[in-house]
Amino acid sequence: MSLSAIQAAMDARFATINFDAARVVFSNMTFQPTAGRGYMIAEAYVTSVSGEGSTLGASKSVGGAGTLVRWDGTYHVDCVWPQDAGVDGANQLVDMVLALFPRGLTLASGDSPSIRIVFNAPKPTPAAADGSGVWVRGSVACPWFAFVFT
Repeated sequence: MSLSAIQAAMDARFATINFDAARVVFSNMTFQPTAGRGYMIAEAYVTSVSGEGSTLGASKSVGGAGTLVRWDGTYHVDCVWPQDAGVDGANQLVDMVLALFPRGLTLASGDSPSIRIVFNAPKPTPAAADGSGVWVRGSVACPWFAFVFT
């Protein structure tokens, strides 16, 4: 069980987006925006953990003895576009993310046993000026859950 494997599965899905890969930024990456060129930033969060009472004995366990817990999280994508180009470009990026992470999407982590990551309906935020005078930002929060053995 690992958050790294869960995030890797989500990042691998996001990497398939039809956008310049050099302008797709993942967690813990150094990136310097280029004036006049939009970009996207993706980050994964665990927002809650529940189920501490679901202990499985060694004889009844799947993937080893331990506790089955539910992790809830969000895969958050910021869609950034040059402000002088208007909001349409950022909103088009938001639409691309919405199509990539639909409700019901299930991904598998690289863990053994594999963890199924299930997505609920994504929540877009329309693009608006971010106050910098340079960029507009739209975003998509892609809520997910997974059952993990600890």
